[in-house]
Amino acid sequence: MVAKKIKLVTDSNGVRVQEVFHPATAQLVAIGAGSLLSTVITGVEIVRLVATGNCHVRFGDNASIVALGTDMYLPANVPEFFSLHGDTYIAVIRDAALAGWLCITPMD
Repeated sequence: MVAKKIKLVTDSNGVRVQEVFHPATAQLVAIGAGSLLSTVITGVEIVRLVATGNCHVRFGDNASIVALGTDMYLPANVPEFFSLHGDTYIAVIRDAALAGWLCITPMD
């Protein structure tokens, strides 16, 4: 498979910045003691995840996925970018006692 080249937008100083692909479709998923699930993400190749609390996330292609405390760790307030392949759901569960929010923003 050949990777798609993504054109990054530059600001007035020539610094590269990410461009939001579908800003109206960003979603918030609560981070709690039990696994919670995003709505299906379709037609998007890259998402930006940032959480307000330490959490674990799992990606899957159906609505039955469940995040576990052993899944990929996502620290609070550290944005990460992920490439998606087809329709995708994201499950999230908190890492510690504090709850929070997972913000999922489609990018391009």
